[in-house]
Amino acid sequence: MAQTLELLAIEHERARTRYELSPYNGPVLLFRAGKQIGGLLADSDLGWKGVLTGELTVFEVPGHQETMLLEPNVSLLAKELSAQLHAVQQSAVATSRSSD
Repeated sequence: MAQTLELLAIEHERARTRYELSPYNGPVLLFRAGKQIGGLLADSDLGWKGVLTGELTVFEVPGHQETMLLEPNVSLLAKELSAQLHAVQQSAVATSRSSD
C-alpha cells in the first residue's frame, strides 16, 4: 500500500509540473473555509484571483477544511450553492427569452 501511495504521489507531481495554467474568464464561486490551517498564509481568494479574469465571489463556510462538509456547516454551503445555481438558471431563462 505504501508503495502504491508513493507512486501515486510521483504521478501527481509529474502531472502538476506539466500542467499549463491558463486564465479563466467566467464567473467563479469559491467556497472557502472560515478557519484556515494553522501556519497557512492564505489570502481571501486562496490564490485564485491571479488565474481568474472574470468575477470571483467568495463565500466563507464556517469551520475548517475538515469540517466545512459536515453538519451544520454543510447545510449553509448547500443553501448558498442552491441559491447561486437558482440565480444562474433564472438568468439563463431570462437571457433565452430576450433572445427569442
